[in-house]
Amino acid sequence: MIMFPEANIPVVCVSLHASMDAEQHLRMGQALGSLRENGTLIIGSGYSFHNLPAYRHPTEESIKASRDFDDWLKETLLQHSHEQALDRFKEWSKAPGGRLSHPKEEHLLPLLVVAAAGGKPRLVFEEASDPWKTHMGHAVSGYVFE
Repeated sequence: MIMFPEANIPVVCVSLHASMDAEQHLRMGQALGSLRENGTLIIGSGYSFHNLPAYRHPTEESIKASRDFDDWLKETLLQHSHEQALDRFKEWSKAPGGRLSHPKEEHLLPLLVVAAAGGKPRLVFEEASDPWKTHMGHAVSGYVFE
């Protein structure tokens, strides 16, 4: 209601595919991409770091992994072409800190769907340097695709 107080926009909920396969979710995003041209807002909710045991008991290893993966994510989205970014996302679990940042991929896959739908990525928040603003010392960031 805050973004659209008239509530006059269509809403369609899309679930994650049971396979949790990165390429499947990239294809989903590409299929949804044409909706952007019609003014449809595509939102993906997730997290750039989602390791619950590490939140409860942060270690130097988990903090480093979150920062490494966050740096890889920023590089992937902001320094590569759309096509290059999608190729890199296919192998996200091999990225520095990837699997430790996401033991399960359900909180990362929405980003892949939205990224694949297109639009120019822009970093909208980053919490990596100030330990009081991070999540138990772990780096997190958020993006919008315009």
